[in-house]
Amino acid sequence: RSSDLGTWKSSAGQVKAAVTCALEAGYRHIDCAFIYGNEQEVGEALLEKVGPQKTLKREDVYIVSKLWNSDHHPEDVEPACRLSLVNLQLQYLDLYLMHWPMAFKRGDKVIPRDAHGNTASTHYIDTWKAMENLVDLGLVRAIGLSNFNARQVDTVLEIAKHKPVVNQVECHPYPNQIGRA
Repeated sequence: RSSDLGTWKSSAGQVKAAVTCALEAGYRHIDCAFIYGNEQEVGEALLEKVGPQKTLKREDVYIVSKLWNSDHHPEDVEPACRLSLVNLQLQYLDLYLMHWPMAFKRGDKVIPRDAHGNTASTHYIDTWKAMENLVDLGLVRAIGLSNFNARQVDTVLEIAKHKPVVNQVECHPYPNQIGRA
């Protein structure tokens, strides 16, 4: 039985050690995201522990990353995925999630806003269709959603060529989920 390690809020200089320790302790699922800002360090740990003549084979670990909101435009999806692959030093991701159902304005800012303080939007259906191409290209084994409500999941299911394999949501006593389905 395997546990998973989330890398959100893992501090620079510490996440490589955390991933290394987790893999040595039997963790086989590593949850990453571009926005966490630590994929390169996670990749350093994976490079040391996973691959030919290493402790673990690539197929023994399950690596997840997430598409950030400023990369939702269909033309940005593949380059964003490829950047995560470079950072993580992998040939493919086991699972790539659309981190949130809303898009931000394209660009280098983490949360870009226009002159009125609004974020621009690409509909998540257009993003999903671009993510399906990642499966077809072999860059990811599966795609999924994160932080979508039931209506949004149904909308994706209605059009999906590749069905989402998961809707990852944060659920614990602090961010109450009552009434969000």
